[in-house]
Amino acid sequence: MRPAAAAETTAAARALRIGSSLHGLDFEIVGVVHDGGFSVNYLARNRVSGQQVVIKEYLPSMLAWRTAGGTSVAPKAPRHDEAYKAGLRAFTNEARLLASFGHPAVVRVLRHWKENGTAYMAMPVLDGATLRRVITERGAPPDEAELRGWLNPILDGLDALHGANCVHGDITPDSMLLTRDGAVLLGFGGGRHAIAQALRAPGEALKAGYAAAEQYSPTPAPLLGPWTDLYGLGGVLCAVMTGRAPMAAPQRMQHDDLEAIAEQVGTRYTASLSDAVDAALAIPAIDRPQTVAAFRALLSGGDDAAGGARRRSAPSGDARIDRFTATMIAAALVCAASFTTIGVLLWRSPPAAATASAPPAATDVPIVAPVLLPIPDPMTPARSEAPATPKAPVARPMPPAAAPRVIVATTPAPSTAARPRDECSELTQRASLQTLTPAEAAQLKKECRK
Repeated sequence: MRPAAAAETTAAARALRIGSSLHGLDFEIVGVVHDGGFSVNYLARNRVSGQQVVIKEYLPSMLAWRTAGGTSVAPKAPRHDEAYKAGLRAFTNEARLLASFGHPAVVRVLRHWKENGTAYMAMPVLDGATLRRVITERGAPPDEAELRGWLNPILDGLDALHGANCVHGDITPDSMLLTRDGAVLLGFGGGRHAIAQALRAPGEALKAGYAAAEQYSPTPAPLLGPWTDLYGLGGVLCAVMTGRAPMAAPQRMQHDDLEAIAEQVGTRYTASLSDAVDAALAIPAIDRPQTVAAFRALLSGGDDAAGGARRRSAPSGDARIDRFTATMIAAALVCAASFTTIGVLLWRSPPAAATASAPPAATDVPIVAPVLLPIPDPMTPARSEAPATPKAPVARPMPPAAAPRVIVATTPAPSTAARPRDECSELTQRASLQTLTPAEAAQLKKECRK
C-alpha cells in the first residue's frame, strides 16, 4: 500500500470519482488504491489537516451497485436486501472493533461512519506491501530469521484479538502487510463472511488452503476460536516455506496427502518451526494448538504437553489406512458388545484425548470448545476441482464430561413364552457368530440359559 502508487491509480468504473467528498467535506478522494470486489479502497486527503488516509468503502459487487452518475449505493434487487444488510452490519462492527484497538500489529481505524447508503472506515496510510507480493517478487522463500521476524508481531496481534474474544477468520498472505516497522494484520473481511453466511454459502468467502474445516460449516455460528486463526497461519507458513499452500480443508478431509513440512523443506528450517506448522495444520480442531501461547511453545521447541497440542505426523498411505481400519473395527466391536448386552443404545461421550486437550475455561475470556470433526476417509481420492461446501462435517459443541446420555430405542418387549431347546441351541450358535436383536438377546439370557 504505497502512497505514491495509490495516488497515480485511476478510478475504477464503480468507484467514486476523483475529487468526490466524504464525511461531509472532511475528505477528498485522491485516487483508488484497490477494488477487491467486496470493497473499494481509496487514497483520500483530509481537507483540514492535509493528512492522507486510506478509506475503505463497503461495496459488494455481487449484491450492490452505485446509482448511475451518483454517489449512493443500493442493492441490485430486493432479494439481495438481507444479505447486503448483514454484510453492512458486519463491516460496521469490524470498523468499531478496530477503532477500539491500539495494537501496533493490528491495522488502526481512525474514523468510521455511514454515508451514501453504505459504510466507510478511514485508516492510516502504511508504506509497505502484502506478504504475498513480497514473496512473489522475491521468488524465493525467506530464511528462518527473517520469517520469525515478521511472524512474531503477527502472533502478538492475534493474541490481542483473541484476548478480546475476537477471531480474525481471514489469515492469508494478503491480510499481512510488511512495513519497515514490522508486520501488520489487515482487516477481517467480516462483511464478506456475513454475506456468505446469509446466502448459505460460507465457502464462497473463504480462501482455499487457509480456511480451517470448521469455517466451511453451513451453520449460522460455527464454533471458531484461536485454533481457527492458527490453521490459517499454518497455511500461510506452509505457502511461504514450501512455495505452495495446502490443499483446501474439505479435500483434505476426504484424502489428506499433505507431507510433513520437514519432508518438503529439508534442513532449510529448524525442526521446531516445521513441527509447529504441522500441528497448526491438523484438520481436527482439537489436534491444533489451542492458543497463541501454545503455538509459541511449539515454535520454541516445547513438547506436546507444553504446547497443548498433539504434534501432527505424516504417516505413509498404508499406515493411514491401517489406522482408519483399526478405528472402524474397534468401533464396530464396541457397538456389537453394547447391542448384545443392553439392547439398542446410543452412547456419546467425549474422547479422553479430546477432553485432556480442550482449552481450560476462563472467566474473563469465554472461549467456545473446539470442533470435533468427522474422521476423514483416507480411501477417498482427492478431487482436483474447486472445493465445494462439504455436507458431512457439522460443527457440534463438545458434550459435558457428565454421565453418558443414553437413548433407548422403542423395541417391542421380548415374549415371556419359553422357547423349545432346539431353538435355544440355534440362538446360542448365532450369538457366537453375529449380533442378536435386542429381543433375541433378552430371550437367550432369560429363558435359554436356565
